Amino acid sequence: MAVGATSLAPHGGIWVVGLIGKPLLVLLAIAVGTAITAVSVVAAKSLGRTESTVPVPATV
Repeated sequence: MAVGATSLAPHGGIWVVGLIGKPLLVLLAIAVGTAITAVSVVAAKSLGRTESTVPVPATV
């Protein structure tokens, strides 16, 4: 919406890129959103990781 893209399709998804005004900017926005989400997930997972000092017994 920030780039003024218009959509002629009543639904979304990558399959309607041909019906969108300014499709390259929409694909760029999707790529940027994917990258931000990936970085956020990796950061959140690293915050929840703890180092265990108790050895885990081996199962036989």
